[in-house]
Amino acid sequence: MAETTDSPDNEPIDVEFTSADPAETKHKHAQSSGPGWIGLMSTGVVAALAGGAIGVVAGGTGGRYAQASEVAVDISKLQEADRSIAGQISLLRENLRDAEVRLSAAVETLDETETEANARLDAVRADLTSVKESYLALLGETPEPT
Repeated sequence: MAETTDSPDNEPIDVEFTSADPAETKHKHAQSSGPGWIGLMSTGVVAALAGGAIGVVAGGTGGRYAQASEVAVDISKLQEADRSIAGQISLLRENLRDAEVRLSAAVETLDETETEANARLDAVRADLTSVKESYLALLGETPEPT
């Protein structure tokens, strides 16, 4: 229902309703009735296109369709290949884990070896400094400060 604020005039609109004559409605329906040629022709075109598509698909398979047993064999081969690949992937993962363990052990060994080598080098330097000081003491000279 319209509110009084919708129109600037605030006056109701007076409209009369008259029903259509039955003769006019019959005349309009009589023109559109018929056998439905457009629907019939469009159905024929769609059927022709569907038949052509079936022909193209059948032509692509060498004129024959795959039998259910052939499809089952193909599926079993795919499943077998899938299991084989899954086994290979799990084997590769195990090998990768083993390599990572060996690599971490080698890094630890290298770190320990480097630490030991640095300690030995420091010991050799200390021994050389001691020998140098002893030698200079024998000669009666004072060692130079380093």
